[in-house]
Amino acid sequence: MKRGVVAVLSAVLLIVTMALAPVSAQEPSQATILASNDEVDVLQQGNWILWNFHEELPNAEIVERSGQPTSEGGCVFAEESISDGSTMQGYFRIYREIAYNEVKCVVRYAVANLPLERLSEFDGSSEDGTEVGVEFEPSTVPASVDSRAGDAIYRAATSTTSTAWYETVYRDPVQLKVNYVKVNLSWTWDGSCVTASSNHTATWYYFSGTGWYLQSSSGSAARNCTYAATQASGLFYNYTWGDDSLLTWTNHHNTTIYGYADGSIGRYDSLTKGGEDANLLHTDFICSWTSC
Repeated sequence: MKRGVVAVLSAVLLIVTMALAPVSAQEPSQATILASNDEVDVLQQGNWILWNFHEELPNAEIVERSGQPTSEGGCVFAEESISDGSTMQGYFRIYREIAYNEVKCVVRYAVANLPLERLSEFDGSSEDGTEVGVEFEPSTVPASVDSRAGDAIYRAATSTTSTAWYETVYRDPVQLKVNYVKVNLSWTWDGSCVTASSNHTATWYYFSGTGWYLQSSSGSAARNCTYAATQASGLFYNYTWGDDSLLTWTNHHNTTIYGYADGSIGRYDSLTKGGEDANLLHTDFICSWTSC
């Protein structure tokens, strides 16, 4: 588990620099309403599933991820990114799915940085849900040759302790979280090395009140001079989600948060879904960073 690892089934993150073309311009067809509530209308237009949110994220950037088809059906999407953590203080970053095409294995997100005061608006968990938490002891791994240490703008006279978390979420059409995997991390850095780490914890949540359960899970933690990291995976099942009592599943293959020697953060995720009515499930990702 180290920065720069490329997943076998990786995806390309494309920044869409122009206005998103209407799907109807690409695949002329009439949209069918699949679900509708006060927050969002879920539509199907050709091979696209669209989530038209009534309130758009402010100053959002549209990004597109291309995935790969899986043998079980559906697509796997994997992505890794690095952020200068200093720009995230007091904010969280949300990636909200707005369009999905299973045939093309393409998903589109609206991405925005929002004040932490708004985080509760995106909770969506239920009192009927179940939450399981675990803490891991970090193993020592060889340092990456591509260290992010050494840049003078990150060097500090004293060490800094930072915290970060990353959460991958599946939601239903009414915006309730049906399952998620969340990883946490605290690490101490001085601009040239990660000197300590803690809070290597992971949480698995599933909306047990609607039939979801955790089929399997795993996790780990690591630390060296270059980075500290927490990783967790979770496979969730439901036999009551669809109309015919068939299996619906979501798989958070590898939800990972990294803290680097220069204070920056990294994240990695790989997700798939499948089974009955799985297209009605959509994803969002939320990450946050603080220093103290």
